[in-house]
Amino acid sequence: MRYVVRGFFWFSIGHVVSTLAGIATAVAFANLLAPETYGNFRYVLSLLPFLDISTLKRIDQSVTISVSKGFEGDFLNAVKTKIKWGTLGSLAGLGLSSYYYLSGNHQLGLLIAIMAIFVPVFNTPLISLDFLSGKKKFKALTIIGSLSSVAYSVLIIAFILLSKNLILLLLFYFITNTLIRLVALIFIIKKYPPNTNKEENNKTISYGKKLNILEIINAVASSLDNILVFHYLGAVELAAYSFIKKVPENIKLIPRFITQLSVPKFSSQDIGDQLIKKGTIRKTWFFAGGSAILVFIYILLAPFIFKILFAPYQQYVFLSQIYALSFVFNFGGLFFNFVETNRKTKDVLSLNIIISVLTILTVFVSLKFYGLLGLVVGYSFIRFSSSVIKYVYFKRAMR
Repeated sequence: MRYVVRGFFWFSIGHVVSTLAGIATAVAFANLLAPETYGNFRYVLSLLPFLDISTLKRIDQSVTISVSKGFEGDFLNAVKTKIKWGTLGSLAGLGLSSYYYLSGNHQLGLLIAIMAIFVPVFNTPLISLDFLSGKKKFKALTIIGSLSSVAYSVLIIAFILLSKNLILLLLFYFITNTLIRLVALIFIIKKYPPNTNKEENNKTISYGKKLNILEIINAVASSLDNILVFHYLGAVELAAYSFIKKVPENIKLIPRFITQLSVPKFSSQDIGDQLIKKGTIRKTWFFAGGSAILVFIYILLAPFIFKILFAPYQQYVFLSQIYALSFVFNFGGLFFNFVETNRKTKDVLSLNIIISVLTILTVFVSLKFYGLLGLVVGYSFIRFSSSVIKYVYFKRAMR
């Protein structure tokens, strides 16, 4: 509990800072950009996870596990590997850009081309935060993450005040984030030079590569809602959907912080110990209760939040309240991390595939037949079912 309190203290500070910075940015987007402009901006970004598959994102989690065990030697190799493979995402993005351009949608083709250029280096530097997490440097992780969030928010808000051009906005978004993340990566490498210890059989990289197949289906599951809303309902509705989720999504970060704390801890303990199992279950319900309280508070405050911050989208406040309810059922994070730190590849693969397929089917059916209301209600079913499935796999991993 001392470990959790210490880590959670720093994550809480970072969460407050990043939330305030994110809300300030969202207010600028909501009040300074036309809904259609912002909807198109969100649609292009929803395509990024598909191109980002090529950067082998699962290596990031594998780095955390290895570093927590004292094996830091593969960190820089992981960075190089992600950049090298990321060029495939750039090529795919340029191909998609050409398709839209030749189909007559010149603006969308240009926007996707801009995004494609940055694929290898946009999210890759974020692996440095997983490196810090593995070293349990939560204070440094929080400070660097908070400064990055504030810097991005200040710069993007200043740009929106100067220009509403969608193409320039997207270009500035990628340039700003890439530079901030690269600076953070360089600083972390110099401040905390990784040792030369490597896991045998190149396990850090190989484990990440094996699991990267999950990113294909995860990318569909994570972006399908935005893509379908854009195609079925249009750019304006996609803009509204983004603000429906904006504040409630911060509730999800609370259990995410706990799971981030759990990875290095599980990796360095005997997870076959029954005390670990009991402690995991006890902490899960404790933090689930905390999330439920936050959800209740948000439901009460949502009308005032929309009126003050997101005035052009006030008619969507009820949908935001319904969406927030889904996070009451989001209690399976610790169970999943317990399974993943075992490095039982088949279990992790099957668990992710089941949850992703469940998400895809629910999102498609609920949105197609019941619109935005069906979509936000569907997330309660998705999160409850996913948490139950994670618990089943957790119990099996303890045998």
